[in-house]
Amino acid sequence: MKIRMFCKFLGMIGLLLFTMIGHGQESGKEGVQFHVNESWEAMLAQAKKEKKNIFLDAYTVWCGPCKALDARVFPNSQLAEYFNKSFVNVKYDMEKGDGRDLAKRYDVKAYPTMMLIDAEGKLLHRIVGYTEVDNLLAAIKDAMAGNTFQAMEQQYAEGDRSPAFIGKYIHMLDNAYFRDKAQAIALDYLSRKPVKQLTDTTLWNIAGKYITDPYGRPYQYIFDHIRSFPKGLREEVTNHVSTVLEKEVEKMTLEDKAGKVALEDPKKEKQIRVLLGKNVHHRTAQLTCILNMQRFKREGKADSLFYEVQFARRTNLFNIAEKFYTYYHMEYLAKNIQDMDMLRALLKDCQQLLEEEQLYGYYEFMAICHERLGNKAEAEKNYAIFKKKEDRFAEKMNWRRGQ
Repeated sequence: MKIRMFCKFLGMIGLLLFTMIGHGQESGKEGVQFHVNESWEAMLAQAKKEKKNIFLDAYTVWCGPCKALDARVFPNSQLAEYFNKSFVNVKYDMEKGDGRDLAKRYDVKAYPTMMLIDAEGKLLHRIVGYTEVDNLLAAIKDAMAGNTFQAMEQQYAEGDRSPAFIGKYIHMLDNAYFRDKAQAIALDYLSRKPVKQLTDTTLWNIAGKYITDPYGRPYQYIFDHIRSFPKGLREEVTNHVSTVLEKEVEKMTLEDKAGKVALEDPKKEKQIRVLLGKNVHHRTAQLTCILNMQRFKREGKADSLFYEVQFARRTNLFNIAEKFYTYYHMEYLAKNIQDMDMLRALLKDCQQLLEEEQLYGYYEFMAICHERLGNKAEAEKNYAIFKKKEDRFAEKMNWRRGQ
């Protein structure tokens, strides 16, 4: 889909900007002194010999925030003094050599990931993402004082369920990118509380963001009782339930390359429509339209889908970033509309949309329309333009990947 290509393009722009910040992964003489991509066994042996823990910076060559750590954080003299005295500092490219094995062993899924590991190879603590000097130093010192997620795991296993501890433990797991574990603990904690307590500020702050099942009782309760939350929390809660609803609608509508959607369940769709009918979501009209378009396509009702797309366009229902909700139905309409007058109207729409949105996929849609209307020369002309633009785009993408 052309939208996905556009998203990749934006990602590359971001990568380019981050790359401009960094100066490579090798550390200079000043700052934190790292062993870079050396034998992991040798690093463990050195940690044992020096009776130190290991500080591991897990990076990749394409990671912009990793380069920003190198440029802005690790050269800091205060940080370097503490790290060089306290740890065996190592860096590994997680896509080569020992780095590949370490990524699997410590379940590294995002970059940069910084870890404290003891001399036996046991993971003690980890921090994910770019972190400023003061925050990184404070977090590592806190961990060295015993406040690691491993220590908290033991405390949790021993039965501590106090709100202060649970909140801190979940926050630490979330920051360490153990999101599934954080959610499991949050939901278990919530299950032990009466559902009416969900409007309590403390409980919401601890676990509210993990209520992501729109069919579960906790979500249904907060959806129906937003006005029961303190005024200062209502906007946050409304945004949360709205985001959950939007993601569920997306699962019900966005197709993969084989034309299948992530979630196709009429019963669940009915439940989502009931929630939308309560009109809590500020984008009820948009989400209902998205569901309608997918339903008409699923049921083979091309004419109804055409009218729904027309409605969305005429009322400016979607903003510029959401145009793909109508765009990605155009090929289906071009191939399946049976009424020739309606097909001519679709062709006219495609011509107009091409001028407005500048997405070259419309040349392909117009070619299909012309072909079905018997305009062979116009069909061939539009196919040729589409192919040329697609090849040029692919060329540019390949050129950028090679940089």
